Amino acid sequence: MLADVFSLTHNTGKSLPQIIQEHYDYFSPLTGQIEDARRRYAERKRATGVMDFDDLLVLWLKLLEDHGEVRELCQRRFQFILVDEYQDTNQSCRAT
Repeated sequence: MLADVFSLTHNTGKSLPQIIQEHYDYFSPLTGQIEDARRRYAERKRATGVMDFDDLLVLWLKLLEDHGEVRELCQRRFQFILVDEYQDTNQSCRAT
């Protein structure tokens, strides 16, 4: 459940309290504890040098936006990029 909450904050750009209020209102009393868990999760990822799926999406975009030299290198090197993981991010495509 927390992974879904954290993912929504990443992918929508909304704050954790906004996500909880809009989608998980029953967790409102736990907002502070959930925020602490999110902070500790992010620290653990940084400390161990790992990224989750949302990080791969968000940080790749940030890399290209913030570093023109990297963006230009990718544009010169690749004419097309195929991303074949849509089914992993879309609930309606998953097998039950």
